[in-house]
Amino acid sequence: YERDLGQKDLNAHLILPIQRPPRYVLLFKEMLRFTKPTHPDRPAQQRMLALYETVCTEMNEQKRSRDQVAEVKRVYDILEGSKPKLTDDPNRALFGEGTFTHFEEENDALKKRHYYLMSDILIVAETKKSPTSKHRMRFGIALDTARVELKADGSYFLGQECLYAFIVHSPTKSHLFLCETADEKTQLCAAIEKAKQHRK
Repeated sequence: YERDLGQKDLNAHLILPIQRPPRYVLLFKEMLRFTKPTHPDRPAQQRMLALYETVCTEMNEQKRSRDQVAEVKRVYDILEGSKPKLTDDPNRALFGEGTFTHFEEENDALKKRHYYLMSDILIVAETKKSPTSKHRMRFGIALDTARVELKADGSYFLGQECLYAFIVHSPTKSHLFLCETADEKTQLCAAIEKAKQHRK
């Protein structure tokens, strides 16, 4: 079977048509390098180059969209408890995930939490109890009505000292989060702002 396919499996052959348009872009660019501006074939070459560049852009966008949907579904499948229907919006994207510390005002306690930053919601969940367990969702913050406030190190919020901390204000509640480093805080806050802009 593999001998009949030239020592390649079926998947390697199926991907060949997808690989051709980028090669045509390179081909027409190379042809234009050696075609004089006054040559009658040059306009046709330019049109073909523009056509295949458009095809490549659309192919990349479709792949990005499929990957985006797959990532959101992965997050939805790994969450348990009361969770939003993340897969109902094909434009929803995952901007990042990781861990931070959440100050729980009601318990006056710091809790390590796992977060998923979507393009429209910041999901806060319990950390896994084991590698095979799921993340139990604690709450979500809608980003369209949220505001991020950076806290200076050594300042206080609700009696809790802040270190590498920021607050996410929502219409109903303000949440204090603490990161491990200053860089982590800066990067996460920037990612939240980028996610908010994605929906506009």
